[in-house]
Amino acid sequence: MFLFIICSLVLAFIVQTSNPWLALLVDPMVFYAALTVAALAMVAVIIKKGPNQQYYDVFASSALVAWYAHWQPIFNDDSPVLFAFPVYFVFMAAFIELAMLKQRQRVDDVTYQHMQALAKKSRVQPWLVMVGVLVSLNLDDHYMLYPVMMTVLMIRFALFRYLMNRD
Repeated sequence: MFLFIICSLVLAFIVQTSNPWLALLVDPMVFYAALTVAALAMVAVIIKKGPNQQYYDVFASSALVAWYAHWQPIFNDDSPVLFAFPVYFVFMAAFIELAMLKQRQRVDDVTYQHMQALAKKSRVQPWLVMVGVLVSLNLDDHYMLYPVMMTVLMIRFALFRYLMNRD
């Protein structure tokens, strides 16, 4: 989730410094372009062609841009939500990468087999979580739903990466 971490850091920086780029991010064309890229990444995950982990990254990054473009006009310019959510995403993605995925070699085979069985029985498919993220962008009364859905997506990504290829 390197691209997502970079996008979150850049967004947090330009929001905190009131950079002139903010006016560009609020443009409706940016919102629709980000939604289009997110939808294409979601379709690529469903089709399962190519490098799936990059599609998660592209989806999360474009959903973040779409979130800001949609939600910035709703909140004040100095609202902490616009700065806090990207910082939260940076810490969450870094925690998943460093604490969970870098330690997967230490897990024994029995635990790994249990995790594979859990993933096979899971009814929450990645594309379903992605749809939830996109739907949460439009629910203006529930501003906490987007970070919750993104957290679920990051956890689902961690499970995907964990089981993808264990060295």
